[in-house]
Amino acid sequence: MKVGIIGCGMIAIKRHFCEMADNPNVELVGCCDYVPERAAQMAQQYGCKAYPDHKAMLAGARPDAVVVCSNNATHRQMTVDAFEAGAHVLCEKPMSVSLEDAAAMIEMGKKTGKKLMIAHNQRMSAAYRKAKKILASGELGKVLTFRTVFGHPGCEFWAIDGTSSWFFDKSLAAFGCVADLGVHKVDLMRWLLDEEFDEVCAYCATLDKHTPDGAPVSVEDNMVGIMRSRSGIIGTIATSWTYYGPEDNSSIFYCRNGILRVCDDPDYQVIINCPDGTNELHMTGGVGSNDKPIKTGIDDEFINAILEDREPAISGEEGYNSLAVAIALDTSSRNRNTTKVQQYPAKQ
Repeated sequence: MKVGIIGCGMIAIKRHFCEMADNPNVELVGCCDYVPERAAQMAQQYGCKAYPDHKAMLAGARPDAVVVCSNNATHRQMTVDAFEAGAHVLCEKPMSVSLEDAAAMIEMGKKTGKKLMIAHNQRMSAAYRKAKKILASGELGKVLTFRTVFGHPGCEFWAIDGTSSWFFDKSLAAFGCVADLGVHKVDLMRWLLDEEFDEVCAYCATLDKHTPDGAPVSVEDNMVGIMRSRSGIIGTIATSWTYYGPEDNSSIFYCRNGILRVCDDPDYQVIINCPDGTNELHMTGGVGSNDKPIKTGIDDEFINAILEDREPAISGEEGYNSLAVAIALDTSSRNRNTTKVQQYPAKQ
């Protein structure tokens, strides 16, 4: 399987290049970046060819599949161009900057007969897979409420361009921590609870992040929201780029028969607090962080779905519905109201 990578920033460097190179069914054939030196460096490291842009790579390398790691605003165009060139697409989250773009990506995949997968890699972690089994088993009874958090010191400590990163540019990112971190946790909650969210309300704010010239960044660095699921489960979500200490990527589910804690303890990644005061402790391995990335398995799942000719674990429709909740959270904050979530038409 010939694979090309579009965008050579940190998510490509720390995750996709190494995971694709580790897959015995993959041959990395090309990469590109708007900074030519980055593409040249990665091409030299992984034995592929650097191209000046994605169109040149699609035409020259003729990949069977591509990974889109460019800024959010370009996801639609990069994906559509790849489909038209005959390649399957693994697109980084958030899927796009609008539901219109996301729908166009899905439709083009169907039109060309190519697979589209969205890189919501937290679904692949051992801790959350264990949590999924526990919740699905019914041993804890109905989930009544939940709280989920994703916060770290900020994307400038991760992004290859630091404080000059496109993450801080609204024209390229569209959203701030809501899309960078919040869409991860939205996707997890949808998957773990196995239902959609119908309604949300949120506050978003830019509290501390500044551009190199001292002006506040044009996107939000903090968000706190409330989400209500179709069956009536309510929960809180908090995302932040201003947790100036250890990363927090935890989730807690309050159920009729106990409490399930995920990534809320440094030693045990999954804990069940039972009503009788006892605890079940599970060491599963954690979720990769910016400081300590671990193999996610997202690239392997994408390649396997192509080879096995099946739907990827996180389809375009799944990516759309997670994006829809993130957009609703952002809309709620701007309009100061409770906002309905616009799920993908086929999922209504």
